[in-house]
Amino acid sequence: MIVLLLSRLEHGGLERVQLNLATELSRRGHTVEIWVGRRIANSAAELPAGVAFREIAPDGRVFFPYRLARMLTSKRPATVFTTANDLACVMVLLRKVFRLRTKVVVTQHLSLSAPRRLARG
Repeated sequence: MIVLLLSRLEHGGLERVQLNLATELSRRGHTVEIWVGRRIANSAAELPAGVAFREIAPDGRVFFPYRLARMLTSKRPATVFTTANDLACVMVLLRKVFRLRTKVVVTQHLSLSAPRRLARG
């Protein structure tokens, strides 16, 4: 199983990247789940067909690490993709603490041109 991990699901570019990735991985025959800390936007229509969706901590981010650990140890995904540095750090820590064989894939999706223009003043 492949998990796409987000801290929250709202209408944004990173979320769109993850949903597109989930759609394509599922289309290629992989079992895919999307795990989010909290769903902010009503984006049920955007969720790919055939991809399970799990809201881990709708009642607050303080519960997120504990519930993520519980999900990881019970589901044991083969791979977890994330686009967030903080989630990547949590994943690496949990992987080590619970001796999981889960591969952690961290990607960065950002615009280099906008910060560059701002830096020039």
